[in-house]
Amino acid sequence: MPFPEEDIDPTPFPFNPWKLASLVDPKSLEALQDIGGVDALIKGLGTDAKHGLSEHIRTSPFKDAPYTATVQDRRRVYGENVLPAQRSKSLLLLMWLTLKNKVLVLLSITAVISLALGLFWSFSRSNRRSVLPIEVDWDEGVAIMVAIIIVVCVGILNDWQKERQFQKLNEREERRVKVIRNGNDMIIDVKEVLVGDIALLEPGEIVPCDGVLLNSRHVRCDESSITGTSVVTRKASYKECMAKLDQRELSQEDCFLLSGSKVLEGAGEYVVIAVGSKSFSGRFTMALREDTKHTLLQFKPRALAKLERVAGLIPVFSLMVMLLVQSSTLPGTLSVRTNSQNAWPFAQILTRSVTLIVVAVPEDLPLAMTVALAFVTRCMTKANFFEYVLDPREIMANVSVIGTDKTGTFTRHAISVV
Repeated sequence: MPFPEEDIDPTPFPFNPWKLASLVDPKSLEALQDIGGVDALIKGLGTDAKHGLSEHIRTSPFKDAPYTATVQDRRRVYGENVLPAQRSKSLLLLMWLTLKNKVLVLLSITAVISLALGLFWSFSRSNRRSVLPIEVDWDEGVAIMVAIIIVVCVGILNDWQKERQFQKLNEREERRVKVIRNGNDMIIDVKEVLVGDIALLEPGEIVPCDGVLLNSRHVRCDESSITGTSVVTRKASYKECMAKLDQRELSQEDCFLLSGSKVLEGAGEYVVIAVGSKSFSGRFTMALREDTKHTLLQFKPRALAKLERVAGLIPVFSLMVMLLVQSSTLPGTLSVRTNSQNAWPFAQILTRSVTLIVVAVPEDLPLAMTVALAFVTRCMTKANFFEYVLDPREIMANVSVIGTDKTGTFTRHAISVV
């Protein structure tokens, strides 16, 4: 996962926050060695492996030493263990996005023209004295406007409910975590965890932030929710990993803890190196918040509707031109009718042409797919299964051949087909 290029002044700390975050993405003992190992990491973060963050250890003679850093300094450099609130769309923005639909724009123009000509015809005295009594009905424009208002209101309500549901899902539950501060074990809110804290691991706990394990007592973690790897990862302390690395016995063990992983068994202590949006799960969550393109199941109907739109507009436009020419070339028509009477057939022809366009162009096809996806998502939610990104599921629904392997790809350079 790429790291953003931000120029952050880490003073009074020697480590840039993104440099610490890169230690776990990917996991690299060599990168940890380059900064001096765990001892240099603890010293650089101004903490203590046994006492944690404390007030009484601020005895360094250097003014810019990490031990003199305040809580505000840590939050300024490394951030808080809270993800930025996602800005929701306002009602006006939702209305504007709904009105950008091409069919609604076309219907709005037709409604304005039809209503304007109808009202002008109804309240014009000259029309009542006309030789040719032509019925004028302005309620067509009103009916089209009412239909547009209903469609827009329903669309806004649907999008607003969706925004509210995602906001509730994104709200983090109140969690407590055990840390060491001032030499004492204490339980604090997960939002108050700072980089440099010495946190404690317990079985069944969801790791709240990234860290480097200092002491491990048979710790095993499930990182499948973050990395997708279903293999349970064994965790060892940094010193144990270095000892096994020197003896070339290190295999499928590491000393790095990823935020969002679950502790299956064991206990231990670790130093926090990344929190909030700079942690592994935080960057993953922030990436999901970005505006995504249409999924495969949405793209195909839209492409089909665009093709049929082009094919349907050509005959409708030809019919409109033909009716306009026919209306203007009727014998005695222009000489008998007034200008307002001549404009009314144009409004009728425009209304009929737009009706044909609405019928011919399958704009409801993407809408039907959206409604179907919303219904399926609601059923999944009732079954306690929620999928934030549907694109991978839709892609897998179109897969006919799946290649699977365990270790054959690396050992035999072969893969089996199911």
